[in-house]
Amino acid sequence: MYCPECKVNYKGEFKYCVTCNEELLSGKICSHCHTANSESARICNLCGEFIETDLKKIYSSNLSSLDRTYKQCVPCGKQFAGNKIYCDSCGGTLELKSGIAAEVSFGRKKSLLGGLLSYLKIY
Repeated sequence: MYCPECKVNYKGEFKYCVTCNEELLSGKICSHCHTANSESARICNLCGEFIETDLKKIYSSNLSSLDRTYKQCVPCGKQFAGNKIYCDSCGGTLELKSGIAAEVSFGRKKSLLGGLLSYLKIY
């Protein structure tokens, strides 16, 4: 259960948010940051990680051909493996390295789903 107004997660049988009195919604929980998202969400609205869906399974199965690639943060240079979109340290955009040059250049304010879909077209 989570409050769509306050973005607060609740455990138990609450029906309304204790802060704003908004009706609580049930949803998918991100396995990375444990944030509740809507039932229709495919990526987390907080951290940008994939929520377990068929899209994640398709993307993960394609990683076997890209196992030598990694992503690097453009501003700070930190390296990441997996399907991250933003740097954990500075929040900067990540660029795919090792043979496939693809910069993830969409920001949090823009549509994550639209940017994600155009990013996946590279493969």
